[in-house]
Amino acid sequence: MKRFLPVLALSTLLAFPALSFASENERTLTVRASAEQEVAPDIAIITVAVETMALSAKESVSENAAASENVIKAVRTALGPDGRVDTSFFSVFPVYDYDKSRREVLRGFRTVNQIKVTTGKTSSTGEILDNAIQAGTNRVVDVKFDIKETTTACDALIRTAAERAASQAKAASNAFSAELDGVKSIVPSCGKETQGPVRLYAADAVMKAPGTPIEPGMVRLRADVEAVYFLGER
Repeated sequence: MKRFLPVLALSTLLAFPALSFASENERTLTVRASAEQEVAPDIAIITVAVETMALSAKESVSENAAASENVIKAVRTALGPDGRVDTSFFSVFPVYDYDKSRREVLRGFRTVNQIKVTTGKTSSTGEILDNAIQAGTNRVVDVKFDIKETTTACDALIRTAAERAASQAKAASNAFSAELDGVKSIVPSCGKETQGPVRLYAADAVMKAPGTPIEPGMVRLRADVEAVYFLGER
């Protein structure tokens, strides 16, 4: 009788088919296969920073608030009704220097406000970045591209990897004159492996350019399947 005992877990191991003896009365064959697919990103995450420096903390925060408000308004103009703007980091801290006698001297207070922009309009990334910098952003922290939903693509990749694993199992068992006698376990996994390069520019360089070119690249999905088969006699 065929035996089928499904086990679901996560695995990223890669190897050739392997015969093993789990016990005196149980022979098994382990196979591992993978499948990959590059997917165009459908979401952009842009993080910029507004930094201000003043003699007092109050003055530094006040200047930063005004500049940040200008940046947010400019970003929303390019963003449109879809997307969101959040503050991802805010900090106020003293800045010290040293005089000729190597004594610590307070130079003022620096305020940093990091603004994160999330949008599905990946083609507007350059425009959003340009608007933010022209409005007062003085540091580009990061630009990332991603995909919102991976279930459908991952399901297809896991099926492909599973079919490859089954083909390997059949070929290996035939080579050893053994009979496949059901599946002991199946271990699938799928996730984002790598992301294509993103071109970033310093704020002063971007302001001198007519438009900021941003290349999203591709997001690669990878599925792995490990299957353990019972072996019978021919």
